[in-house]
Amino acid sequence: TLGTMALNATRPLRFRLSRLLRAGGGAIDAKPRWTLPEKDYHKYTYQPSIPDRHFNIGHWNYAPITLWLRARRPQMERVMGDVWSTLKCGASTLWTPMQANIDTNLPGFGYKVLGILGALIGYNIAVMYVTNHTEAWMFLEKMRLYALGDDLVKKGFFMSDAED
Repeated sequence: TLGTMALNATRPLRFRLSRLLRAGGGAIDAKPRWTLPEKDYHKYTYQPSIPDRHFNIGHWNYAPITLWLRARRPQMERVMGDVWSTLKCGASTLWTPMQANIDTNLPGFGYKVLGILGALIGYNIAVMYVTNHTEAWMFLEKMRLYALGDDLVKKGFFMSDAED
């Protein structure tokens, strides 16, 4: 069949390609082995993400602060865990009553969507209200700053030494 012929045609190519991929250079450390060499042990074991329990000495690729930070890692993890727990509990304390109110007054998914839409429209109306009431003051402030800048230009404040 056609599938068998295709399989037979690709097999020799696959073996030739795998031999080419397995062909390594003449490097000393290219030969696979089960153990690490005693000489240059850290050259073979260095990895930036190596776990702390396996790598506890100074290394030329590490900044001097690295081991200092590693020694303090348990305390930092405890502090960060406590901060996360505090933030999570605080957010839960704030959100739980709001969620209960939302569930009571907006039953079902459709009412919740309408509630979000109403909140967005209300926010837009509030922003429009504030903008309409402060637009005149912002224009006057802009004109005052323009007059101040124009006065400084007339006095030569922005002129360079070459223009004096």
